[in-house]
Amino acid sequence: MRPSCSTPSGPQPPRNRFRNRNYFVAFVDLVGQREAIRKMSRIPTTPEEEQELIEIARGSLGRVLDVREWFSKYFDTVNRPVLDLSSFPADFQDTFRRIRSDDCRMYVLSDAIVISFALSDEYEHCRALNGFETALFAISGMAVSAFAAGVSLRGGMDVGIATSIDDKEVYGPAMVRAYTLESEVAEYPRFVAGTELIRFLERVRDQKPQTRFGQAAQRLAAQCRRIIVQDTDGRQMVDFLNKEVKDTLALQCEMFSKGHSFVRGEYEKFDKGGNEKLASRYYRLLQYYLARKKMWGL
Repeated sequence: MRPSCSTPSGPQPPRNRFRNRNYFVAFVDLVGQREAIRKMSRIPTTPEEEQELIEIARGSLGRVLDVREWFSKYFDTVNRPVLDLSSFPADFQDTFRRIRSDDCRMYVLSDAIVISFALSDEYEHCRALNGFETALFAISGMAVSAFAAGVSLRGGMDVGIATSIDDKEVYGPAMVRAYTLESEVAEYPRFVAGTELIRFLERVRDQKPQTRFGQAAQRLAAQCRRIIVQDTDGRQMVDFLNKEVKDTLALQCEMFSKGHSFVRGEYEKFDKGGNEKLASRYYRLLQYYLARKKMWGL
């Protein structure tokens, strides 16, 4: 005799509300903005204090919105294939463009920005690599623009399991990994790539393709892997000053020069002020800029 089951009374939560999938997640922090936000903690009691609060909010929020706008700008620019498709048939090229990932999500968390999209294994991972290529170039362009404008960014990115909340926010291990890389591993203003992300790229790069989409995915993975390099401490970081990034996004040398001047100025300021911790961090970033100077023809 089968056991009977009673149905609990009252409203029931919807089934299958959350769907766990593999996600790419990047957590990008605007360095130094937290201090500005702390100054906004007290309710103003005078017109002068209210005006001061408005100015702080305008500066802090304005920078966050600028960074978001830069990412969107370069995302739209690269949302046309960067990969050379001339050796592929015309019908393949049309399909390749059609399956480019269009589900990238970006949202603001206080002084940070989260970028994410679900990884699909369709077309031998070609769809997923399309999305990652776009995000990687857009993040690189965003970084160049930010440093040129005097805004320091630090980030972490990885892939892993997560679930989408209201088709916008992501929750799960992938988000935790990205945040941990930014807050505990990156240290100085750079974008650190996690172990699982590197493994994913190398697995697709080394796969034995069965279709032209698999061949394209291989090329995309190899291209993206070239833009993620090993830093002096052994960590994998996004080479946002890479020549391929510069040429693809048509970045001007003036942007490099402004970014270099800003980074040098931050290093000298903290060095003279005796802040060894921040001076050492900007010194590392300054060395990266100097190492890429010739690549930009300067």
